[in-house]
Amino acid sequence: MSDHSSIFEYEENGLSYTVTVYEQDGKFFANITVNQGAMDVNAIYFGDDDFSGKSASLGGPLNMNGAGASYEGETVQWDEAIKLSDPGLGRAGTDKATFVSEGETLNVPLDIASLDEITFFGIRATSTTTDAGSIKGVSGDPETPEDPEDPEDATYDKVFFGYDFDENDAPAGGYLFHP
Repeated sequence: MSDHSSIFEYEENGLSYTVTVYEQDGKFFANITVNQGAMDVNAIYFGDDDFSGKSASLGGPLNMNGAGASYEGETVQWDEAIKLSDPGLGRAGTDKATFVSEGETLNVPLDIASLDEITFFGIRATSTTTDAGSIKGVSGDPETPEDPEDPEDATYDKVFFGYDFDENDAPAGGYLFHP
């Protein structure tokens, strides 16, 4: 995974997941990792904070209308909607490719040019471990992990080395201490 990423989190009674959107070798991906519970990810939605134009929608059972159209009381305009699977586990059951349970990750390629294109991330999922059995999960205000510190700019605590000498002034042992 690249050093540049955006992290979205979602939690509802019985289900918790993290979405990490990142760039690798010039391509963009979303890793959807379930931290608690399970869900069948049927569609993903994403958008930036520009509210111009029509909101993308897959319609029918994969729509993000109602609860899926807002984040913290504010309307979300979806720029992109991607169908991953039909609702319901069907014959595959929990072996369905889009079913993700605790500790598992679903990787989805994204057709974007920059991480700046995603300020909001939505998941339409069925067969969830929530009380309702399905979600229209909307996450915003992504966390951007800090870049690792450049070793040239890093400062380190002082460490001292010392030696003990025997009666012949020969080194008898060494030690390390931190003031």
